[in-house]
Amino acid sequence: SLLGKNLEELDLSNNSLKSLPEEIKNLKNLKILRIRNNKFSEIPKVIFELPNLQQLDLSSNQIKILNIDFKSDIQKVNLAINKIEKINIPNSNNSIQELDLTGSYFPNFSENLSNLKQLKNLNLSKSEIKAILPNANFPKTIQKLNLSNNQLTSIPDIVLSINSLQNLDLSNNQIERVNINKPNSLLSLNLTRNKIVTIAFDVPMNQLVDLFASQQNVEIVNFNFVNLPNLKSLNISQNKIGKLDNIEKLANLESLDMSRTSLTDFPPLIKNPSKITKLNLSYNEIKKLPNNFGEFVNLEQLNLTKNQISVIPQSIGQLTNLRYFTIDNNLIEDLPSELATCKNLKMLSLRMNKINDSNKDRIMKQFPNIKILF
Repeated sequence: SLLGKNLEELDLSNNSLKSLPEEIKNLKNLKILRIRNNKFSEIPKVIFELPNLQQLDLSSNQIKILNIDFKSDIQKVNLAINKIEKINIPNSNNSIQELDLTGSYFPNFSENLSNLKQLKNLNLSKSEIKAILPNANFPKTIQKLNLSNNQLTSIPDIVLSINSLQNLDLSNNQIERVNINKPNSLLSLNLTRNKIVTIAFDVPMNQLVDLFASQQNVEIVNFNFVNLPNLKSLNISQNKIGKLDNIEKLANLESLDMSRTSLTDFPPLIKNPSKITKLNLSYNEIKKLPNNFGEFVNLEQLNLTKNQISVIPQSIGQLTNLRYFTIDNNLIEDLPSELATCKNLKMLSLRMNKINDSNKDRIMKQFPNIKILF
């Protein structure tokens, strides 16, 4: 026998292997096999005979044509960085739930993946995809699809018709408009680093909770927040913001990142200050905190680094849930005594402000329970 029959995990990575010995099939208890960074040009057939294999890492090999024919209950297959161009899955008796095909080569993706009947998580990032053709076929079970770092110019229709899809990553593409025109179950949508001028949704996105749309590679980005009734987390940082329409619809917002958006005031997007738990408004031109600052009673993390704020208002004492407060690189000279009622405050960062040494000493004594960084 080649190895102990009871072996459950085997790593043969980084060995310039082109094939595996037949005896590998005697490893009846093998659950995890790592053979990354070798010279395989296909999945060695002997692997399909391993009855208990659950995870296979074949990343960084030389597989161009992928044939999948597992007999085991394998759940997780990593085939990243192989330059795969074609996929064949002759039968549907596999139980793959997670398939990583990052770094494949599919300029026009037209593969039929319908035999992956249990697939939940599919990664096709960095695969030079320009289009997903109508004859492509995705399993009806996919919940998470990563199409980031490709060359898509629009959101593929066929992807939006996967009813089970909850999490769609389209970051780092060349998408110019949000062409979503059919109901869907998306919970999370990532459109970061595209070329979208107007971010708006024509159909109700009733399930959408997280929207990432920072760093659009255009002069000005306009937003319309209609059809996003349950949005909780919004990141539109690093954009030059134009119009913000239907902001009153964002009644459930809990987390907002508008850093590096040239704001001069707290943004009007916050309709319900008491719901906000995370707020990042760093690298803007905000001069003063709003009169209703005390209404942010559930705020836990606040980042106001690199603004032009000179005074922290007394109402900060009402933010009893605040845990992390970063206000580096502003014009603060002193702190209000009301800060002592922020019982949950763990860290206050005041680097590069205008606080003189005697004030620093007094502040350290005044708030002994807070970790303060000057």
